[in-house]
Amino acid sequence: MESNELNKGGSAAANRVIQEAIRKLAGQTGLNDPVFALGTVKDVNQDERTCSVEITLGELPELVEGVNLMASEAADGFVRIPSQGSQVQIKLAPDNEFYVSMWSDLDALEIYIDSSNKLRFDKNG
Repeated sequence: MESNELNKGGSAAANRVIQEAIRKLAGQTGLNDPVFALGTVKDVNQDERTCSVEITLGELPELVEGVNLMASEAADGFVRIPSQGSQVQIKLAPDNEFYVSMWSDLDALEIYIDSSNKLRFDKNG
């Protein structure tokens, strides 16, 4: 590592250079690289909060099954249910599970307050 690499862009650039050097030494390069893909929703399993996505852009298999509708498996929070045939972006979460991070069309939005309180919004109201 050359000293002028550390001087480019101030301390933020220096920190990135040092972090990358530590990752290389530890043999962990690429672990934090984000993995994204674009695709079309093939089907949705609302009970399991998952969907299958046919990949149209990205370096993944043609079909990714079991894509979570939430970033975590928490019981509470927002669940966006994409429409079959809609376009989605999926991302690899830190737990190595894919989840839907963006969507073009939703069938429903569910808000879980706790296990017995849920709000659902869909075309029927």
